[in-house]
Amino acid sequence: MKSRAILVFLIAMLAVTAFAGIASAGSLGVSSFTVSIKGADVTGATVLSAGAGETIPIRVVFDAQETVTDVRMKAYVEGYRSNIEARTERFKIVNGTTYSELLSLKLPDDVDPAEDYTLYVRVGTKTNFKEESYKLKIQRTEYNIEILSVDTARSVAAGSNLNIDVVLKNRGSERLDDTFVVAKIPELGVEKKAYFSDLTPVDECTDCDKEDAAERVITLKIPSDAKAGVYTLEVEAYNADSSTSTTKTIAIAGNEQISDVLTAVTSKEISSGATETYDLVIVNSGSRIGIYEVIPESAQNLIVTVDELIVTVPADSSKVVKVNVKGGDTTGTFNFGVSVKSQGELVKRVNLAANVVKGSVASNVVILTVVLAVIFVVLLVVLIVLLTRKPEKVEEFGESYY
Repeated sequence: MKSRAILVFLIAMLAVTAFAGIASAGSLGVSSFTVSIKGADVTGATVLSAGAGETIPIRVVFDAQETVTDVRMKAYVEGYRSNIEARTERFKIVNGTTYSELLSLKLPDDVDPAEDYTLYVRVGTKTNFKEESYKLKIQRTEYNIEILSVDTARSVAAGSNLNIDVVLKNRGSERLDDTFVVAKIPELGVEKKAYFSDLTPVDECTDCDKEDAAERVITLKIPSDAKAGVYTLEVEAYNADSSTSTTKTIAIAGNEQISDVLTAVTSKEISSGATETYDLVIVNSGSRIGIYEVIPESAQNLIVTVDELIVTVPADSSKVVKVNVKGGDTTGTFNFGVSVKSQGELVKRVNLAANVVKGSVASNVVILTVVLAVIFVVLLVVLIVLLTRKPEKVEEFGESYY
C-alpha cells in the first residue's frame, strides 16, 4: 500500500509538472488579441472559408503586458501536403504598447475539396506564445480549367509536322463537360482542335475515364512555303463554363539553308575562378533566314555557358555568339565542345580547350609587359648614348724632312 501511494504521488507530480510546462508554453503576456481576415474580425470564430489560390491578408492586433524580445507573428495551415506559411521578422514588444501586424498567406489552388484544413495564427517566441486556431474550408471556384503543360519542339522546319503535347486539369469544384483544346499559329493560318472529353473535380475511379486531368497530342502541319522566323503558338482550352489560354514561341526555319560555324581562337589560358570568352561565328550562306540552337557541353573543371541558346541569322549573313568559360580549382588543360544545330540537324561541333592556371593571367601579362618596357628603355638609352658620343680625334702627322 505504501509503495502504491508513492507511485500515485509521483504520477500526480509528473502531471502537475507537465501541466505547468504547457501553461508556460502559452504564457506570453498579451491581451486584447484580435484577428481580422480580409478586413473582417474573426476573433472567436471556429470555421473560416477561403478560395483556392487566394492570398488572404491576416491582421493581428494585441496589447503587450510585458517586454519581450525576439517575438514573431506567424500564420500557417496544417493538413496540406506541403508547408503553407507566412511569418514576420523578429521584433520586440514593450509592456503597455499596442501592436498591429499584417501577414499575407498564399493558399494553394490544387486543394482536395474533401480534405479538412486548420489555420493557426500565432504571436510569440519559441517557448511562450499566444495562438488562435480555425477550421479552414478552402473552396474551389465552381468552374476552373487549367492548362498544366504545353510541350513542343522549340524549332521546326517548314513543311514538317509540329507535335504539341497538352495536359489539362479541372481545378474547379464542378465537372467540366465536353472540353476542347484549340492549337493554332495565326500568322500561318494553321489550326487544329482536339476533344478532351469530361473532366471531374477529382479522380472518381481507376478503371474508367472519370478523371480530373487529361492529355492529348495535337499535330499542326507547317506549310512548306512558310517564311523562316519566330512565330507565336496559341493554345486555348475551353468548354461552356470556363476557358483559359497560353502561348509559346516557335522558331520556323526555311528549306534552303547553308551554314557553317567558325572560330579564330580554340584554346585560351584561364585563371582558376576567372572567366574567359570565346567567339563563335555562325555563318548563314543560304538564301533564307536560319534558326540555330547553340548547345554548350559540360566539361570537367569548367563551367560553360552561352549568351544565346537560340540564334536567328538572316540570309547571307553571320552572327557572333559568346561562349563563356569559367575555370575551376584544378589546373591543367581541359577540352570541351559547343554544338550548333539547325532544324534538328547538327551543323557543326566546335572543339575548344582551356588551360586553367593558378593566379591571375592578367598579372602575368602585366609582368611581361613591364619587363619588355624595361628592355626597351635600356636599348633606347644605349642608342642615345651611341648617337650623341663624339668621335675620337684623329692625330695628324706632317711630313718629316731629314
